[in-house]
Amino acid sequence: SFQENKSIGAEVNWGVRFRNTNDVHHFLKSLCKEVALRLQGCGVVGRSFTLKVKKKRSDAGEPVKYMGCGVCENLSHTITIPMSTDDVHVLQRVTAQLFGYFQIDAQDIRGMGLQVSKLEGAEDGQA
Repeated sequence: SFQENKSIGAEVNWGVRFRNTNDVHHFLKSLCKEVALRLQGCGVVGRSFTLKVKKKRSDAGEPVKYMGCGVCENLSHTITIPMSTDDVHVLQRVTAQLFGYFQIDAQDIRGMGLQVSKLEGAEDGQA
């Protein structure tokens, strides 16, 4: 049952290198698709969305591990919406809005994750 999972999400912290904001939005779309599938697979909907970003520390050189995330700051922003959902388009809209809060250079991003919480059963009340 959905109570076992306090949150559902996906995170990628390896091999993340973006040239520009367009790359980031393309990546976020895929991330949302993955998270929407996980929500649907568990038969749950959620209304609190947390976008996590690993930002390369300004004093950090290249990481020891090839394409690793290296020394990073962990940043996050959360939005809670009124109606629970597992709709990929809603996730993509919310995630784009969340990303806008970061004011971050795409080239400094070393990892991203999307976490959905305040979960309930999909049949209970869904947007």
